[in-house]
Amino acid sequence: MQNTFEEIRRQIHEIRNFLAPFDLKLAVLDERIAETRVFFEQKIGQTESATLANSLKIEEQGLTIMELLERVNLMELLLKIPPRPKPVRTGVLPSPSPAPLPAHEDKIKPEILPPQNPSPYP
Repeated sequence: MQNTFEEIRRQIHEIRNFLAPFDLKLAVLDERIAETRVFFEQKIGQTESATLANSLKIEEQGLTIMELLERVNLMELLLKIPPRPKPVRTGVLPSPSPAPLPAHEDKIKPEILPPQNPSPYP
């Protein structure tokens, strides 16, 4: 019976010796996971704060643009300028160019004027 207990104790000792390096590796792995988690949380915090700052800037710029647009509309109203039509995009083709301005009457029916300084040579 004593021999059996001694054999069990020796086997337990061998198992502990076999698992000791594995336990050390797990401890190192746990430490690395904790370090990585802290690093990841810091980076996420930095990214969230940068994203929040950017969204606040965009919101401020949007409010500024809306204020300027209201001012332009008020100026147009006070100056009685008709509001500009909103551009309508109809596909990829460029919009046709505006119609040419009408020519002046003297350009449509030009008169041939005699030379102002007659040359001595015929």
